Order: sequence, then C-alpha cells, then structure tokens
Amino acid sequence: MRRLGRHNPGARAYFVREGLELCLIIGGLAIADGITRVPLLVWMALPSGKALFSILFYVLFLQRDLRRRPRHEPASLVGRTARTLAPLNPEGQIKIDGGIWRARSRTGNVIPSHHDVLIREACGRLLLVEAQTTGKKPEPSD
Repeated sequence: MRRLGRHNPGARAYFVREGLELCLIIGGLAIADGITRVPLLVWMALPSGKALFSILFYVLFLQRDLRRRPRHEPASLVGRTARTLAPLNPEGQIKIDGGIWRARSRTGNVIPSHHDVLIREACGRLLLVEAQTTGKKPEPSD
C-alpha cells in the first residue's frame, strides 16, 4: 500500500496544514474549557468533523490536482517563442501558452516588454532567452 504523500509533496503539505489546524482547534477548546465548561460532545464533534471534512475535500477535489504534473517541463520549452510581459533587465517574466515563467536575457541586454523572445536554455525553472529579430513589430497581447 502506498503511503499518503510519499510521492506527492503537495498532499503532504495539505495534511500537515490540516493537522496543525486540528491542533489549534483542540487548543482553543482547551482554553475555552478553562473559562467555561465545554460539553464533551463539542470536544468530540468539532475536531472529528474538521478531520472528516478535510479528508472528504481532499478526496473529492484536491487529490487529482495535487498529483497533476506541470503543464510543461522547462526543458520542453527550449526552441520555442514566447513574449515578454515587462522589460527583461536582464531578468523578468515571459508568457508562453498562457503560463508565466521567470526568464533572463542570455546576453544580459535589456529586452523591451511585449517583445518576442526565443527560449535558448532552461536552468532549473529559469529560462534563458534571446530577443527574436523579425521584420514586423510585435503586437501587445493579454
């Protein structure tokens, strides 16, 4: 049987956060119990309900999304054309296929915004780009 979150750091982070929230609920109930008498039913129902809701929410909505791979691996974008969102001086952001990526001018030159660039290399999640020279002026896109 596969351990939960072993191959999925997103699932692990979700359940750690949910566990911390449960601890806060129990701590809040302990403080409230010191001030007023909290019925035993509340002590049992509130944390149990929260835990069941978290598991149900994960199974119905998050499990598939947290397991999904990114749409593109950075290396698969090499050789493609993208568009700068703001000037790369020498670093900034580019847009390709609706995704926004961090990019750096390969030569260190400033590349103006809304300019077509060619992706030459991927260094981790950073893309190294060069200004693409074409005969026509690129149109702003959004």
